[in-house]
Amino acid sequence: MNQDQIKEFLLRIRKPEEEFSVVMTGKASKKVNGFYRYEERTIYIHNKNFKNDTDMLYTAIHEYAHHLQSCENSLNTVPGSRCHSRSFWALFHTLLDEAEAKGVYRPLYRTDPELTAAAKLLKEKYLTTNAAFMLEFGRELNRVRQLCLEKGVRFEDFVDRCLGLPRTEANAMITVSSSSNPDPSLGWENLKTLTRIRDEEMLSEAQEAFREGKSSDFVKELFLPKAGKKVGDEKEALLAEKNRLERTIANLEKRLEEVVARLER
Repeated sequence: MNQDQIKEFLLRIRKPEEEFSVVMTGKASKKVNGFYRYEERTIYIHNKNFKNDTDMLYTAIHEYAHHLQSCENSLNTVPGSRCHSRSFWALFHTLLDEAEAKGVYRPLYRTDPELTAAAKLLKEKYLTTNAAFMLEFGRELNRVRQLCLEKGVRFEDFVDRCLGLPRTEANAMITVSSSSNPDPSLGWENLKTLTRIRDEEMLSEAQEAFREGKSSDFVKELFLPKAGKKVGDEKEALLAEKNRLERTIANLEKRLEEVVARLER
């Protein structure tokens, strides 16, 4: 695929608020498969890194997510800010879902017999089994906690120095195992996420999202409460963005002068 075809492919997934460009570098890179330059609104792809179009499209969607996020919120592009945030991964995975739903992208693990068999094995034998074991572990820990209470023993000390188990993990196991009808097929980490959702209706929707194959980042971004931004942090971010834009404008003006001078010559 060439860069025009890549751009057309991305536009079929979702239309952006601002124009963008796609550039094939014609190179291979050991560091990255591609990158996005906010100030240019340009996606760069090291097309020599890929053996097939599907793999290259995955990178193109990844960089396109950066473009869409920068259109929605300029604070995400402040130098030094975390560009691969939870909200980024949620958006990226949503774009992959949309591309699959529209039939323009199909990862090999959906159709390859070996990969589909591997996914089935890992989910049933390991993810589900591990979650079931951790739930049993949590119930037993809870029983011992009650036993420590009866005997006047500090459960924290028992966990810390007798079991050598991180206290946060022990508490998580007790919490998840005490929740209402935890489903081991969702996986242990996802069960821990669900315990952080207090609203019953949202909890049910989050469980269904996991069953539909939505990513952990997607569920967390959609259903977990978000911490409010501090005014001071937002002001600092805006000032940094202002300074960056001013530097970009100055550089562009300088480049424009050079181009005009060459044209005159």
